[in-house]
Amino acid sequence: MALHSRRPALQIEKVGEVTVARLIRPDFVDEETINGTGSELFHMVEEQGCRQMVLSWAKVKRAGSAMLGKVIWLHKRIQAVGGRLVLCDVDPILHEAFASLQLTRLFKIFPTEQEAVQSFA
Repeated sequence: MALHSRRPALQIEKVGEVTVARLIRPDFVDEETINGTGSELFHMVEEQGCRQMVLSWAKVKRAGSAMLGKVIWLHKRIQAVGGRLVLCDVDPILHEAFASLQLTRLFKIFPTEQEAVQSFA
């Protein structure tokens, strides 16, 4: 019987008071990956008290609408507890999709992770 191994989709690093969450898969379109990643991100806010978060999209080339929904919910939840979520390293094609959906009004998007982390200083 073959075992199903779930490939990691998220890498977490603390930089001072800022939590850097890196999406480390090229696509976020299947339900299992999206739900698992969403659960991990929500846990960081709800259970670990993360209030300042950078979400890096450096490796992502495709993201489904369900993934965008998870990120919107994460943004609202962090705001509700007085925190802030920023995005960085968004692929130009994804950035165009974000702009067409007017998500660039909701999220501050930085070109690099370093700039995103420094925005909390």
